[in-house]
Amino acid sequence: MAKLQLKDETTCLVLCEGVDAKFFLIWLLDYYKKQGIINFEHIQVEDFGGIAQLTDSIGVWKNISGFKQKIKSLCIIRDAETNFLNSCQAVRGSLEKNQFGAPKHAWTVKEENGFKLAYIVFPGTKDSEGNYNSGTLEDLCLESLADVDKNVKLESIDEFINKSRKDFNLQFPRLHKTRLHEFLVMHDKYVDCKIGEAAKAGAFDFENPVVKEIVQIFTELAK
Repeated sequence: MAKLQLKDETTCLVLCEGVDAKFFLIWLLDYYKKQGIINFEHIQVEDFGGIAQLTDSIGVWKNISGFKQKIKSLCIIRDAETNFLNSCQAVRGSLEKNQFGAPKHAWTVKEENGFKLAYIVFPGTKDSEGNYNSGTLEDLCLESLADVDKNVKLESIDEFINKSRKDFNLQFPRLHKTRLHEFLVMHDKYVDCKIGEAAKAGAFDFENPVVKEIVQIFTELAK
């Protein structure tokens, strides 16, 4: 395992679920840094692994050299999976076990004694009543595809999936992953890309309103 280390310029630590999320966020930050958001230079993104590792990972980072002196804000990011509210509760539990006063709600920033804390639960999309949807990073990626024909292409993918179910009795237990990766392989530019690589290559619209909610949280944390 690589040694955990804070960069010299880091004042905001983002711990996210998985390598795909890490590199999606790194290229998101890179996009906005190129637009002159200097404070984003102070954000460090790290992968905490799987959900079961979150509590321990927070504890490890909290106790590494320089954390108390350098870090002014912390953000946890994970997927909602099948239950947004349960996922929020799990993040709050992991933070509280490490003596952090967790915000009551996801997608908000809490400041206490000069320390800022937030957690984001993907995908960040909302239903017709304004409630956050359950889902994953892949759902956010599907929402933010940088393609004017994305809806037509996704309809074609859904038709293929439905036909495959009917004709070959195929099951798609991780439909969000199937839909996204089918979309990516339709394009030679993204055919071999993982999510982070696709983000670097321009597959996603970082000006999408849902993505900009992440940017808003990061902006507040990095002040």
